Amino acid sequence: MANTHNYSSVFIPRSTVACFCISEDCANSLTQVSSSPIMSRAHVSVAMGGLEAAILTFPVGRTPDVIIVEHDGDIEELEQLAEVCAISTSVIVIGSTNDVVLYRKLSALGVADYLFKPLDDVILIDTLARVFASRRVGRGGTVCSVFSAGGGTGSSTIAQNFAVALAKSPDVKICVIDLDMAMGTTALNFDLKPMRGLRELLFS
Repeated sequence: MANTHNYSSVFIPRSTVACFCISEDCANSLTQVSSSPIMSRAHVSVAMGGLEAAILTFPVGRTPDVIIVEHDGDIEELEQLAEVCAISTSVIVIGSTNDVVLYRKLSALGVADYLFKPLDDVILIDTLARVFASRRVGRGGTVCSVFSAGGGTGSSTIAQNFAVALAKSPDVKICVIDLDMAMGTTALNFDLKPMRGLRELLFS
């Protein structure tokens, strides 16, 4: 299928997406989408078994970022999936019925989106992009900057120790960025040997 869609505004971050299908057509469509360049940062797995396989695959609370499940049964059966899903997991349901009432019921259950067959790769990728965009809105972080008027005044040491102190909290994730591209000491002080520096990451 020819695809002339402009993906310039689509962002699929580094993530895990698990797909569970009940038909070969759906599995083939999801496999094709997973090979798209826009999905290169995501780890996508496609398996058969539908809702039952999705429930049995993951221990309680250890589900991926997104679960895509093909389901044509009763809506109430999806509540079983909610019992094992982590709060941070988004669920996309694929079905055979194009019905706004069904969509509203699924939304009330907490389903992120509903797609009806046959799947369109453009619509599926756009749906994933919207799901991740909505997740970023509610997960904003805090930026703390440490700077000084000149080199050798200890700003790097303060920043690094501040990051270590914050990282001791089990509910906080820390990202340290040393903007001194030429003389930065963060990797050295943390005894790290990064394969790429900030300059390479920005260009990529």
